Amino acid sequence: MDKDTSVTTASIIDNEDVTHTLHPEWIVRGRLQLSAFALQPGETYISVNRPIISTYHDDIRNFILSHPSFIADGGKYNLAKMNVGKIRAIEINAGGNTLNADVEVEARAMHTASHAGIFTRVEGKNIKAGQTIKVEKQEKGVSSDDILIELRLALLSMSTMECCMLA
Repeated sequence: MDKDTSVTTASIIDNEDVTHTLHPEWIVRGRLQLSAFALQPGETYISVNRPIISTYHDDIRNFILSHPSFIADGGKYNLAKMNVGKIRAIEINAGGNTLNADVEVEARAMHTASHAGIFTRVEGKNIKAGQTIKVEKQEKGVSSDDILIELRLALLSMSTMECCMLA
C-alpha cells in the first residue's frame, strides 16, 4: 500500500494493513507461534504499526534499535502483517456462543506516529489477561484468557510473516 501523507494518525480504515514486530522466540522452525500475540500482565492491547504513515520505517527501526533482542540472525527482523478489516471482523466464541465482543484497531500515536493497538472489548471494556467476564448465557462468566486465546488464534491464522533487513 502506498504511503498517503494526507492520512491522519487517528483514522484507521479497513483496507489498511498493520504490522506487529516479532521477537525471534516467537518463530519456531520458521513458523509463527501463538505467543507472538499474547498480552503481557496489565496490557490492554497488542502493539502494531501502520505502514501507511510516513514515519513507519523510522518508527520500526528506532524500536528495533532500542530493543536489540528483536534482531534475528544476520541483522534481520520479522514482522507479522495483517489487514485491519479482517481484524475488525474477528468473532469471539465462548461455550458455543458468539460473544458481543469488539476487536478494534486504534491509533496510539503518542510517541510514534505509526503506532496503533489491537483492542478486544466486551461491553465497551478492555479485556486484560486473568479476568472473569460476565456475559449473557454464561452463569459463571467467561475467562478473559479464553477470549484472548480466540483472538490470538485468529490473528495467527491471518498473519503473513515478512523478513526485513535492518538498514
